[in-house]
Amino acid sequence: MKKFLALSTSRNIAILTVILLFFNLYLFKLFELKHEGKLLQSLDVRFSYSYAEVFELFEKISEQGRADYFILTATVDMIYPIVYGLLLVFLLLAITNVLFSARKKLLYIALIPFAIVFFDYMENFNTLLLLGSFPDMHHRAIATGSFFTSAKWTFATFSLILLLFEYIVFGFRWFKMKMKLWID
Repeated sequence: MKKFLALSTSRNIAILTVILLFFNLYLFKLFELKHEGKLLQSLDVRFSYSYAEVFELFEKISEQGRADYFILTATVDMIYPIVYGLLLVFLLLAITNVLFSARKKLLYIALIPFAIVFFDYMENFNTLLLLGSFPDMHHRAIATGSFFTSAKWTFATFSLILLLFEYIVFGFRWFKMKMKLWID
C-alpha cells in the first residue's frame, strides 16, 4: 500500500489522465464499430447484453469489423484497464489519505478500482472467445460476458460515486477552514 501511496502524486495522476485522454479521443476512435455509416456500441460500453444483441452486432460489423474488434480488444483494450485502474486508485488514494490520514486502514478502499480492472479483463477475454467462435457462440459464454460487463460497470459506478463523495467532503472541509480563517 505504501508504494501505491507514494506513486499517487499529482504528476503521475496528470500523466495517466493524458494517457487516458489519448485512448478515449484517439485510439478508440480508430476502431469504432460502424454499420452503414452508423456508429454501433461495442459490448464493453453496454451495461449488459443478450445473445440476440451480440449476434446482431457481430453480424452487422461483418468479418472485417469482427477482425478489427478482435485486434482492438486484444491490444488497446488490454492496456486501457491498467491506465484507468491506476488513475482511479491514485485519485482515491490521494484524497482518502488527506481526508483520513489517521485511519490508514481506510486507504484500502482506494483499491476498489482493481475490481473494475479484473472484470474488464474477464470481459475482454470473453469477447475474444465470442469473436473467435462466431457464429457458433454459446449462450452461456454470452451470459458470462454480460455478467462481467455488468460487474465492471457496477464497480466503476461505485468507485466514481466514492471519488465524488470524497472530493465533496474535501471541498466542504476546505471551505469550512477558509470560512473559519476569514471569520477569525
